[in-house]
Amino acid sequence: MVIMHNMTAENAARQVSTGKKRIEKSTERLSSGYRINRSADDAAGLTISEKMRWQIRGLDRAADNAGDGVSYIRTAEGALGEMHSLMERCKELCVQAANDTNTEADRRAIQEEVDQLTQEIDRISATTQYNTLHVFSTDGISPFDMLSAGGLSQTITVTMDFIDKDGNVLTPDSGAETNTTNYTGDSAVIAAYAAEQAALAANAIMKAYPALKSASSPGIKVGLNLANIDGANNTLASAQLSISWSSAETVMTYTMNVDTSDYNINNYNDGELAATIAHEMTHLIMQDTLTAGMLGQNSEGYPKWFKEGMAQTASGDSGWFSYSLNSSSTDADIKAYLSQTASMPYGAGYLSTLYLGQLASGQGTVSTGSLRSGINTILSKLIAGNTLSQVIRDISGGAYTSYKDFEKNVAKDAGAIQFTKDFIAARGKDGAGSVVASNLSVKEEDVLNGNVKYTASYVIDTGTTAYKNHYGSGFTFPDLGTTSGTGGGGTGTVVTGGGGMLYLQVGALGGQYVALNTYDASSEALYKGRSIDVMSFEKATSSIAIADEAIDGISAIRSYYGAVENRLEKTISNLENTEENTQAAESKIRDTDMAEEMVTYSSANIVVQAAQSMLAQANQDREGVLQLLQA
Repeated sequence: MVIMHNMTAENAARQVSTGKKRIEKSTERLSSGYRINRSADDAAGLTISEKMRWQIRGLDRAADNAGDGVSYIRTAEGALGEMHSLMERCKELCVQAANDTNTEADRRAIQEEVDQLTQEIDRISATTQYNTLHVFSTDGISPFDMLSAGGLSQTITVTMDFIDKDGNVLTPDSGAETNTTNYTGDSAVIAAYAAEQAALAANAIMKAYPALKSASSPGIKVGLNLANIDGANNTLASAQLSISWSSAETVMTYTMNVDTSDYNINNYNDGELAATIAHEMTHLIMQDTLTAGMLGQNSEGYPKWFKEGMAQTASGDSGWFSYSLNSSSTDADIKAYLSQTASMPYGAGYLSTLYLGQLASGQGTVSTGSLRSGINTILSKLIAGNTLSQVIRDISGGAYTSYKDFEKNVAKDAGAIQFTKDFIAARGKDGAGSVVASNLSVKEEDVLNGNVKYTASYVIDTGTTAYKNHYGSGFTFPDLGTTSGTGGGGTGTVVTGGGGMLYLQVGALGGQYVALNTYDASSEALYKGRSIDVMSFEKATSSIAIADEAIDGISAIRSYYGAVENRLEKTISNLENTEENTQAAESKIRDTDMAEEMVTYSSANIVVQAAQSMLAQANQDREGVLQLLQA
């Protein structure tokens, strides 16, 4: 017998302590509902559980995102449904007007209703919003770019250069005319004038903006299409580019369209057509040198106000600016005008583009030289691969974060207001404000005077309506986005039009998104730049076809949105199912099995009680030592 160490009692005390720890841990698990409350409980299990938890939260948010996408689509669907009703009424009115029992007064009344219906379509297209986002946009895809045998046209991304395996930029090795035509009489005179002015315009543009010249493809030919495009006082001219390729060759087809209903032998050479051609040549050259951005096929296409504003820097304001602002305009007038940058691309967009040029120049005095320098800097940065938002952020010193930020807030910029005043003073009363002319004060009819012809590129061939420029094989097309649609065999075609995308994040990981097309549902897009005119039998008959095509365009958009909505509903169902299964798996790792834990708790409690009883018995053993001492 010893008295210094009561090992029996110490052992019983240790069992009590161990049992109490088990009770504490078991109590914590039973009260919290979790088997793992800290990393020490199960280090590996905690890591797996936390990984599943953020996945579950991401899936839950992704399902909500997809639901927001469905709501967005339903907003668009509601607007398109009203447009359908409006167009069906337009079709009915066209059919009614095509009957010669109508008097001129009858047709005038019908025309008035058609015009009002068209204006309502434009109002719906311009004002329909979801969460303050415009559902339809003039930068969106044309509804007719998706009409094909397969239902959706193929969209492939491209870059501005064709490069061989050694990194050399290739030039056209052959060309072919298409839709050959022979202009005679008055048309031949106008065709020759258009070809001459195009060469003069190319020289003026290249001289003003050397960056475009350095990036342009030599040897390109352009076809000339003289035709009654959409009647007088509508589209004056347009430049068109389409690109197609196969494993054997690439073809770039250029067309310069001139509406002969706006220009005849009596008024073609008053300078207005020359200025218009300068505008369209700017588009054409930029389509060649900045293909991806102009066609909206890169990560960020150019907004319409920038594309048209750049073209207006060549032609001058053509009245868009001077009809609204002059030396007497107040700050409030200028602010109101600049606030229309996105909605008035030919006027306010032109002014905003000029202001960007002045910012890029870093100069204080507004002049032809400062604007040329600044705009050339912007074009150089774009050609180098920067997005327009990156360029604006750079030249503004971070004052604007993107082109959308710029178009939204430029009207609040005191610098823009002062620039406008300085620009008005520099261009004078009758100046066109053309940056490619010798001076801002040069009148519109003299914008191209004093220039020589540029014949290295963009030569108009008056013997054909379009010209295909062929290249050999071995081209590299950088992946600037996602290829969508059908088609294969190493062939592809670029859709020549804008095209915005709305991205819906429908997964817990990066890159798990659904790209939603946004569309241009304006009357200009639906009517393909034409107008519905019912003032004669012939015009009303033609308008019936325009109305039919517009109805088909709306139907195509609705069909697309309906298909995507069905897809998103399935996406939501899959996300919810995946979330549920992941939650169940995480529960098995993290949650407490209450029945099993109650057994553990009860067992530990019994052990503690037994150990406490034994501790009491062990302490009583010392009484035997006292009895020995007393004896």
